[in-house]
Amino acid sequence: MTPSNPLIDPETGDIDLERLYYEARPIAELMVLLAGVALVPFAAAFAVTSSLIGPLLAVLGQFVLAVGAGVVLLYVVSRAIQLARESNHEDAEESNSDDVEETNSDDVEETNNDDVEETNNDDADE
Repeated sequence: MTPSNPLIDPETGDIDLERLYYEARPIAELMVLLAGVALVPFAAAFAVTSSLIGPLLAVLGQFVLAVGAGVVLLYVVSRAIQLARESNHEDAEESNSDDVEETNSDDVEETNNDDVEETNNDDADE
């Protein structure tokens, strides 16, 4: 059985835009926050271009962006792992419910009849 994709609508097979927006919003918010934090050293570097502090602030801004990119990537990977676990859990529940539905009442009756016949044969042997 193929795993289900959480961003695909299982009924239509199209991209589930609501779920996509739901998953993309925290990533976008995190990126905007980190860009805002990095903007401070870049703005200060632009304001003090004549001294040695300007290039150091520019390097600090780049460092903040690099660390921010790492944080965003860690968030994306951890969220992907969570979605995969949720998807696997749902698939397992569906397969268990399918197995239960496939059990036929005829199978149960046959098993019960076999047990009764074995019990009767054991009683007759004694």
